[in-house]
Amino acid sequence: MGQSFRHSPKEFKLISERFKHRLVQFGYAESREEYLQWLRSADAFLSTALHEFQGLSVLEAVACGCTPVLPAREVYPALFAEQYLYNCAEDIDQEATAACNKLSEAATERDTRMPPDVSYISWNNQRGAYEDMLNSITAKN
Repeated sequence: MGQSFRHSPKEFKLISERFKHRLVQFGYAESREEYLQWLRSADAFLSTALHEFQGLSVLEAVACGCTPVLPAREVYPALFAEQYLYNCAEDIDQEATAACNKLSEAATERDTRMPPDVSYISWNNQRGAYEDMLNSITAKN
């Protein structure tokens, strides 16, 4: 559901054409509310990220009720249990197979597997800590 760029991977076009009969949303959501509605209606969130700092889009999806299916690299292993991670490989076909297997597992267990709780890092739960930290910094100056 991310923004499209001039140079997007050819695989995106292939996916959108080959699976158009199965896709309910492909491409950019016009507003934040539309984006959140799509997340709330989804069961799973697949990431294939090669470069990620905080995993904010994954955290948003999980907060909206999606079960994450994530590569075991970047920040993801620090945030999520192994059951949500697929093995990474140098070979793209092996990694794609691992991602598909983990996605199938999530679909099979959809009724029993709950998305992880990420509320501990929500603004409501972190606001006081940020305020305390900023107040202690400004008090020193």
